[in-house]
Amino acid sequence: MAAAGAAPLVPVTAAAAAPPVRRPDFPLLRDGTAVDVFVDAADDPAVIRAAGDLQADVERVGGVRPRLVHTVPPRTELLVLVGTIGASPMIDRLVAQRRLDVSRVKGRWEASVTQVVDRPLPGVGRALVIAGSDRRGTVYGVYDTSERIGVSPWYWWADVPVARRDTVTVPAGPLVRREPAVRYRGVFINDEQNLTTWSRRTQEPDKNVGPKTYERVFELLLRLKANYLWPAMHPYSDFFNKHRENPELAERYGIVVGSSHPEAMLRNGVHEWQPWAEEHRNPDGTLPVYDYTVNPAVISDYWRARARQNAGYESSWTIGMRGLHDSALETKHATTVPEKVAVMNDIIADQRRILAEEVGPAAEPQIFIPYKEVLELYNAGVQVPEDVTLIWPDDNHGNMRQLPDDAERSRPGGNGIYYHLSYWGRPRSYLWLDTTQLSKVWQELRRVHEHRVDRMWIFNVGDIKSIETGLSFCLDMAWDVDRWGPGDVEDFLVEWAGRQFGRRYGSEIAAIRTEYYRLAAQRRPEFIDKAVFSTVSHGDEAGRRMTDYEQLLDRARRLGAKLPEAYRDAYYQLVEYPVHGAYLMNLKYYWADRNALAVRQGRGAGTNRFADLAEAAHAEEQAITRRYNTEIAGGKWDGIVNPYPSEIPKAPGRPAVTRIPRQETSGLGVAAEGNATGADRPLSFSSYTRDRRFVDVFNTGFLPLEWRAEPSAPWIRLSTTGGELTDQVRVWAEID
Repeated sequence: MAAAGAAPLVPVTAAAAAPPVRRPDFPLLRDGTAVDVFVDAADDPAVIRAAGDLQADVERVGGVRPRLVHTVPPRTELLVLVGTIGASPMIDRLVAQRRLDVSRVKGRWEASVTQVVDRPLPGVGRALVIAGSDRRGTVYGVYDTSERIGVSPWYWWADVPVARRDTVTVPAGPLVRREPAVRYRGVFINDEQNLTTWSRRTQEPDKNVGPKTYERVFELLLRLKANYLWPAMHPYSDFFNKHRENPELAERYGIVVGSSHPEAMLRNGVHEWQPWAEEHRNPDGTLPVYDYTVNPAVISDYWRARARQNAGYESSWTIGMRGLHDSALETKHATTVPEKVAVMNDIIADQRRILAEEVGPAAEPQIFIPYKEVLELYNAGVQVPEDVTLIWPDDNHGNMRQLPDDAERSRPGGNGIYYHLSYWGRPRSYLWLDTTQLSKVWQELRRVHEHRVDRMWIFNVGDIKSIETGLSFCLDMAWDVDRWGPGDVEDFLVEWAGRQFGRRYGSEIAAIRTEYYRLAAQRRPEFIDKAVFSTVSHGDEAGRRMTDYEQLLDRARRLGAKLPEAYRDAYYQLVEYPVHGAYLMNLKYYWADRNALAVRQGRGAGTNRFADLAEAAHAEEQAITRRYNTEIAGGKWDGIVNPYPSEIPKAPGRPAVTRIPRQETSGLGVAAEGNATGADRPLSFSSYTRDRRFVDVFNTGFLPLEWRAEPSAPWIRLSTTGGELTDQVRVWAEID
C-alpha cells in the first residue's frame, strides 16, 4: 500500500473547488507521537465508541495508541475532531463559522464529511474533522479513516493483516460520503449451526452466540457500512433477547435490530413461545397453541411484552405472522384463502395497535415479508398499511420472484428485499461456500433498485464466514448502486482483493475468484451428486471440468506461495480454501462416477483404483477443513467450517463406491467416447471445431497385459499406440 494507505472502498466526492496547491497530508502518527482524538462526551455513545476503534486502528498501523479526549487540549499543533452535526458543539461552531462545509451532508441519512481545517479552535493549529449528519454518519466517517490508513473491515473476521508504518497520514482534501442508495442495509445470521459451535468453543463457553460474539458482528457491520441485523434464531442458538446485553449493545453500536419472517414483533418462536404458553395456560389447563384464530389474546399479550421491553431501542418491527420456526401459518378456524386473508388483516391491525401504544412514533421501520404462503395471502388481498415496508424475498437461490408494481412502488413505506447468499432448505442447500456469481448478484440488485426497492436490503449470510466476498459486494452496492456496471463487476474483485492483500495481487486474485464463481455457477459444490456431469460424452464433460478445477487450484496455490507470510491465513480463508474445497467436493464425485462406470464396463484393477481415488479425495477434503478449523490463525476458527452440518437437506457427503475382489486374470476392454461400453456409437469429427475424441482402453482383470492400436488411415492421429496395461489408458484421436 502507499504510505498514506488505500483510498476508501466506497465512492467519495471531493470538494467542488479544488485548491490550487495540494495541501500536505494530515499525520495521525509522526515521530512516535499519535495525535489526540477528541469527541464530545455529550455525543451519541455509538460515536464515542467508534472513536475508540479509531484509537485502536491507529495503534494497529503505527504501534502507538492516541489519547481519546473529551476536552480540547489548551495548546496542540494537531487534533482529530470527531462529532455529529447538532450533537457536538465543536462541530456546530465550525459550521456556524463556515469553516466546515456540510452543505452536502446536513439533514441527510448517514452522510459525513472529513476534511482538514486550519486553526479550528484557539490553540489548535490544524484538525482532521470527521463530521456526520447523524450518529451512524459520524461512525462511517470514522471507519472511512480507518480504511484509508490500511485497516480492512475484515481485519478480525478474516485475519487480514494491517501493514505497519512509522508515519500514518491521511489526505488533506475533503472527502464526502453521500447518503446511501438503500436506507437499511444488513444481514440475517441464519442456519448458524457452525457459528454457534465456533462461538461456544472460542468466544463464550456458557452461551450459544451471546454478547461477546455480537460485539464482533456489530463492529463488522459498521465497518462494512451496514446498519441492520436479523440475529441468529435457530434452536441451537440463544435467542437475541435472552441476554439483555444484546439489545443494549446494539443500541450502543448504532445497529438496528429486526427479526425474520417467522419472528413477528421481535419474538423468537423457537425459544420463547413454549415458556410463554406454560405461563399462560387456558382455563382448562391446556397449553395455548400459536394460532391467532384460537388464542388471539394470549398471542397479542406475547407480542405486547416484547414491544414494551424493546421500546427504548432503535428496532425494526416485523408484522404479520407465520407458524413457529419457519413453518406455515396455522389457522384452525380459517380454512379458505379469503378467511386467512381476513385473519392476517386482523393480526396486522392488532400489532399496529400494540406498537402505537407501547412504542409510539419511534416504532419504525415496520416491515411485512410476503414469504412462501404469506405471499399467496398478500396477493389475495392482505391490506398492509401504506407506511409499512414490503420486503420481497428471492426464490432462495438468488432470483427475485416478485417485485413491486406501480402502486406498491409509490407507497410511503417503500420496499425492500430479503436475498439469499446462503440457504438451508429443499431441494438443495448451500451453506458452505460463497458461490453465487457476483455478476448475477449485480443483475438482481440493480433490477430491484430500478423498481425503487430501496428502503431495506437484507442478505442471508448463514454463518458469516465464507460469505466475505459476496457480502462485501452486496453492501457496496447497497450504498452506491451505480458504482459498478454490468461489464466491470470484476473490477470490484480487483479493488477488493487489492485492499486485503495489496494492489499487486488484486488482478490475479480477482481472476481466480471469477473462475471459481464460473465453475460454481455450472453447479454449486453443495449441489454436486452422482452422474451430474457425463464421464463418457462431450469429450468427458466431467473430466474437462476437473481439469479446469485442477488448473484453478494450481493457480491459487502458486499465488499463495508468493504472498508474504503474514497474509497466508487470510488468503487461505478468502481464496485457497474455497477453491480447494470446491475442487475436492467435485473430485470425489467424479471418481465415484468413474468407479460406477468401471463396474458397468466390467473392469478389473481400474474399478478399485477409482474407488480409492474417491475415498482419498474425501479424506483430503476433511483434512483441509480440519486445517481451517484447528491450524489457521492458531485455531481461532475452531468449528466455523463444516460442509455437513446436521439435518441439512440433501447435503453432499461421502459417495458410495464399489470394490471387487482381485482375480489373477487379464483381458482387453474398449469404450469409445459416447459409449458407456463398447464402440457402437462411432466417433465423429468436424473441420470447424477441430475437436478430438477419446477411446478408453482398459483391463478387465488385474494382471498386466500388452496392447497395440493402429489407425485405419494415415491422417488419423493417435496420442499413444500401445504398451503395458494394468488398469486403463485413454487414447486421444484427432484428424490431421
